[in-house]
Amino acid sequence: MDATRRKALVAIFAIFGAGLIGAAWLFWNSQENSGVIASMLPVLPERDRRAELASLEAALQGTTDEYARWVQLPRLAHLDARIGNPECAKAHVAEVLALAPKYVTDWNYGNVTHKAHLALGHIALRAGALEIARKELLAAGDTRGSPQLDSFGPSMTLANDLLAKGEREVVLAYIAKLGRFWKDDRGSLNMWTEMIQAGRTPNFGAHLVY
Repeated sequence: MDATRRKALVAIFAIFGAGLIGAAWLFWNSQENSGVIASMLPVLPERDRRAELASLEAALQGTTDEYARWVQLPRLAHLDARIGNPECAKAHVAEVLALAPKYVTDWNYGNVTHKAHLALGHIALRAGALEIARKELLAAGDTRGSPQLDSFGPSMTLANDLLAKGEREVVLAYIAKLGRFWKDDRGSLNMWTEMIQAGRTPNFGAHLVY
C-alpha cells in the first residue's frame, strides 16, 4: 500500500473515531438520556439490603472507634428504616446526631447528616407521619454536600417513596436544593423536575441503591 492510500485510511479512521466519540458525548449529555446509565443499575432487593445490614452490623460490633461508628451508622440506620426496624434506626440516628457537632468540620459531615435525615424520614413515612417525612426529606436536602454527594449525587429513596404517595411538591422542593452541591448532574435534576411536573415518576436508578 502506498503512502497516499495509508494517509487516506488513517484520515478515514480518525474521522470515524471522532464521530463515535462525538455521538457518545451527545448521548451522555443529552437531556433525554441523562441518567440512562444510572437507571440501568438494579435497585437492591430487600434480601440484599438485609445482607448488607448484617455485614455492617458485624463490622461495627464491638468497635471502639467512635469516628468509624459515626460514619457507618447512618447507612445502618437507613437500611434499618427501609427494612422496617424503626427502633434500631432511631437509636443509630440519635447516636449519629449526638456526635455530629464534634465532626462538623469533617468532610464526611454532609454524607452523615444526609443519610441520618433520610432514615428519620423513612421511619416517619412507614408510621404514616407524612408531615415529619416531608420535613426530614428537606433536611436531607440541606446537606452541605461532600466529595461523594458532589460527584455522584444524593439518595432518592425517600423522595421516590413520597412520590408514590403523591407528594410531588415536597420532592420538587428537595430536588431544587440538590443543585447547590450536585453541579455535575448531567441534566438529571432538570429532567427529574420536568418529569414530576408532568405527572410522571422518574427512574432514579442508582440513586435508589445508596
